[in-house]
Amino acid sequence: MALVPHVVGWFVGTLLPLVMPADATASPAPVYPPESSGIASDLVGGFFAVGLLMLLYYLLNLKPKRREPYEGPND
Repeated sequence: MALVPHVVGWFVGTLLPLVMPADATASPAPVYPPESSGIASDLVGGFFAVGLLMLLYYLLNLKPKRREPYEGPND
């Protein structure tokens, strides 16, 4: 878990300036979407999120493969 602060620092230092320019200013009024994005996008997003959670669960529960003991000549 010592890698997490390093990754977060890399993200903030490298990717965040690309997404949000330094001269960004706040909008004078709140910005709201004109209407809902629809039920289809909610369903697709839900399936995508469940798939990511299942992949994460699978990867976290992987066990190392057992190696067969060496049965060669004793030197």
